[in-house]
Amino acid sequence: MPRLFLPLLKDRFFEGETYVYVCQNRDCLRPVESVKEAMEQMENWEN
Repeated sequence: MPRLFLPLLKDRFFEGETYVYVCQNRDCLRPVESVKEAMEQMENWEN
């Protein structure tokens, strides 16, 4: 099965690893590896 090409995801796939991206209004923080870290980012996000 051919892989789907999505420019948005270019260089964002890492075999065997999962990352969570926290974004707001087209602005994203650094990806993290756990939901806990993502929740902390969201709690500390400056509006």
